Amino acid sequence: MSNTRHITFLIYVFAFCLCLTNSRAGWTDDEQPQAAETSSTEEQRLDILQQALKNDYDRLEDKLLELAEYTRRTDPDRAELLIRVRRESTSRRISAQMERVVESLTPSDEGDVLFGDALSRQEELLADLSALLALLQSEDERDRIDAEIARIQDLLKDTNRIIGQQKDVRADTERGGDPQDLQSDQQKVAEDADRLAEKIDQQDAERRAEDSGEPREGEPSDQEGEPESRDSESGEPKEPGEPSEGEPSESKDPSESESQPSEGESSEGEPSEGEPQEGEQSPSEGQQKPPGQPQQGQPQQGQPQQSSEQTPGREQLEQAREQMQQAIEQLQQEQLDEASDEQDAAIAKLEEMKAELEEILRQLREEERKMLLAQLEARFQRMLELQLNINNGTLKLDRVPVDERDDDRHLAESTRLGRDEQKNLTEADKALMLLKEEGSSVAFPEAVEMMIDNMQAVSGRLQRGQTAETTQLLERLIVESLEEMIFALQKEMEKQEQQQQDGQGQQPGQPTDPELVDQLAELKLIRSLQIQINRLTQQYGSAFEGEQARDLDDLGFLRKLSRRQERIQDATYDLSIGKNK
Repeated sequence: MSNTRHITFLIYVFAFCLCLTNSRAGWTDDEQPQAAETSSTEEQRLDILQQALKNDYDRLEDKLLELAEYTRRTDPDRAELLIRVRRESTSRRISAQMERVVESLTPSDEGDVLFGDALSRQEELLADLSALLALLQSEDERDRIDAEIARIQDLLKDTNRIIGQQKDVRADTERGGDPQDLQSDQQKVAEDADRLAEKIDQQDAERRAEDSGEPREGEPSDQEGEPESRDSESGEPKEPGEPSEGEPSESKDPSESESQPSEGESSEGEPSEGEPQEGEQSPSEGQQKPPGQPQQGQPQQGQPQQSSEQTPGREQLEQAREQMQQAIEQLQQEQLDEASDEQDAAIAKLEEMKAELEEILRQLREEERKMLLAQLEARFQRMLELQLNINNGTLKLDRVPVDERDDDRHLAESTRLGRDEQKNLTEADKALMLLKEEGSSVAFPEAVEMMIDNMQAVSGRLQRGQTAETTQLLERLIVESLEEMIFALQKEMEKQEQQQQDGQGQQPGQPTDPELVDQLAELKLIRSLQIQINRLTQQYGSAFEGEQARDLDDLGFLRKLSRRQERIQDATYDLSIGKNK
């Protein structure tokens, strides 16, 4: 089984555990007394079901470690992710929580079951399992978000180009140009809009095919009229949650579910009964209704692939195309004023489409930011754990008096710690790449770069057997940097979570990309970096006799310290002028 299929299997098991726990945590206060009145057989069933769930979860934890070892050589990043999930599961004591739920659901000698206690514990389990599932999906999810951002940006580029072309034709129309030339120019704009519509339709069809799984692969584009029959003939698509999740009416005969959509549509009851409308009407109806019944895969009829996954702005593009066609007809009749009005209407719809795309792009970037915060925080936590071990090892070595040391043993152990520092340095390099790709932070990349300088100095000193005060100071500064960055990331994640709960996220229509952390956190980090430089200057100054350093390694580090001061000055200036915005 491939690594990807292994990961997919684990995600499904996590989701299964989450769904089962959610089904039990979904009891209401009114339902609990009814459950308490059920027979002992029913109570035993809940008890046994929860125990089976715990057993499955215990096997899942073992599978995480097994798969991590299996992928360590071929895919070290994924192996690291699996180990992280396993460690997080252990720290949250999920298996122990499940055991306590089992105990709560086990009938006492008097036949009583502690449903209230089980419910409260299951609610905690839900939150923990959701967090683990998000962590397990984070790697693939970030790739998906990056790909979707690139797709929306490409669509925005095409939309802006068509808007510019349409504005040029409208200006020529208002200046009273030759109707034949105007008609030709307008036709070219309409053809570009047609190509953009077909491009979006194809992308939406491919996304639906991917989301619906293997049994439905390839169907969205060429089986428009019979997705339901194909779904019902094959037993495989009926697996819970995959092919038809959220679209129960698609897997049944359309005639059985017509009455329900017509109730939801206040005015158009009859047209919704499975009859594909002409291109103008079905798009608006289909966009708001998950069941994708009419016209899937018919690009000429308007909005062919209407579903909950339709690209935002597709309806506005269709309306703009209609306005363009009407403008062409007006130009054929040499009615320039009327044609100009239609062109204005087309531009307005294209601008609406642009706004829709910009809004979804903003949301994607906000989601990307959330994932980056979590990814950086987890990486820095791992680095902090390793760094504390290095620091403790250095202190232990240095406590041995010089005249009592076994020089060879001291150097070997110190060299091992230096190699561990190199591992941390590699992790820091990866974090720096992430921060530079993100691009909105000034202080964080600078802090990581300075931390890398410290790590390089520590690694070199340890490999030479130098474990004294200067090495220890550098190690403490690394820990302080990690702790401060972790704190800033955690505060930002908490603030973001609170804003989402309060419904106060970044308002729609704001074009600027969300910043990694706020300006106050950036200023605090720059202040911390300046304090570090001051402490290192004092430490190195006290270590030399006279005013001049002579050791080549020390001279090299002092030159780096000088460059740090310059970089902090530049970072402070960049932050003051908002260069990161």
